[in-house]
Amino acid sequence: MAPLTSIRTSNGKLEIVNQLLLPHTTEFLHIESVEDAHDAIKTMKIRGAPAIASLASLSLSYHLTEALEASSKPDFLASPEALNAHVVPILDYLFTARPTAVNLGAATRRLQKTLLSSLTSTGDVQSITKSLIAEGHLIADEDVGRNKEMSKWGGEWLLNQVGAEKSAGGLNVMTVCNTGSLATSIGTYNAAVLAARHGIPFIVVAPVSTIDLDVADGSGIPIEQRPPLEACLARGALYNGHGNISDEQAVVMITPRGLDGIYNPSFDVTPAELITAIVTEKGVAVRKDGEKTFDLSGIV
Repeated sequence: MAPLTSIRTSNGKLEIVNQLLLPHTTEFLHIESVEDAHDAIKTMKIRGAPAIASLASLSLSYHLTEALEASSKPDFLASPEALNAHVVPILDYLFTARPTAVNLGAATRRLQKTLLSSLTSTGDVQSITKSLIAEGHLIADEDVGRNKEMSKWGGEWLLNQVGAEKSAGGLNVMTVCNTGSLATSIGTYNAAVLAARHGIPFIVVAPVSTIDLDVADGSGIPIEQRPPLEACLARGALYNGHGNISDEQAVVMITPRGLDGIYNPSFDVTPAELITAIVTEKGVAVRKDGEKTFDLSGIV
């Protein structure tokens, strides 16, 4: 089976897999504007901190490319000042889609830095625009490279832990989520507790860009609150009761009507002591004997 990519760029189109429809339906959504990208991030059609940053960056790149290729140039390409006045609010707007996503903030700040640097070094609006376009694509390309490096480090670490003899018949690896002391989608903490109880290694695979060294531990992680209604709904494929599952999907209410005080955090926090190892594109970190926290200085 060919690997599924969450973002697809081909023939001048920017598309994402609508993760709200998985696993029953694989549907690519055409992202035609910055507003589309913002909506996809906010409504969680795309998830995973690096993927969110990649989409935001690419949406700006595609927006600016469209402007450069237009037969009638938009007003914001009239001068560097006009371009700056146009781009900065877009970056601020994209950031509001998921303000607690570390990678998204890093990407928008990086693009703002590119804009400022280009404004200082050149007065050519075309060159400044092309620099922003290139930087947006570079942010997305770097994510692909990081994923490959993390796979390599993680695979090698697992094989070393298990040993050649036991790994000869293959390893069973269950993936849960993607970021992390660990903040991920609801359910990751439960999986970590079960893994610890049954002696199963619990490994975090996360790029360095998702590690926030300004936060001392999990208690300092800001937790985004999602709309309460989301916790009351479930989506699934329709089942006709005769062994056949339809391609059609439906969203149903799974709670009584009129509930108040619904708590719907975007993610839970897994204590570092439940984590066996943290794999990044720079290497693998493990806790020292007797320690409950990780020293990440060697991989950040």
